Amino acid sequence: MPVAISYEYDPNDYLKAREFLLRKRDPEFKKSQRDDLFSMETGLLQQKGHVHLSLTEPMNPHIDAIAPDADKATIVSQVCSDIDNAIHSHYKLYPINYIAYDQLTGESRFKDRYTASDMEKVETYIGSQLAKVDDVKDLTASDMDYMRKMVLTMYANPLRNKLKI
Repeated sequence: MPVAISYEYDPNDYLKAREFLLRKRDPEFKKSQRDDLFSMETGLLQQKGHVHLSLTEPMNPHIDAIAPDADKATIVSQVCSDIDNAIHSHYKLYPINYIAYDQLTGESRFKDRYTASDMEKVETYIGSQLAKVDDVKDLTASDMDYMRKMVLTMYANPLRNKLKI
């Protein structure tokens, strides 16, 4: 039975954006063991806002529906797809997810899912998170824009996944 765990905020969002930027600058960039440990510590100990846990339906009926003569690759692919769909459909979305999607697409498709106050909180949150990226040399306004776009993409992706179902 797949489990969907939804966090309002990802405390590692700025670290992921930093990594995207460093990898963009240098495709050979590799995180250090220290970076990995710091990411784990941050993810475990920092605030995540609201957290939602949802148990999905058992996968047995999905597995039973697969043709008995299907090859192993088909079976694995189908089961993985079914698990992904179950998780995406049970993922709880928060205002930040809708705001990020609307900002990235330049639309206001989901404006009924958030308030002006939510938008202000999200802008403040993203700004404060990106301000933590203070160890990158020669950080430009363009770099900050890129990292902001990466953070918005991270928060928009759960909604994008849900829309595909």
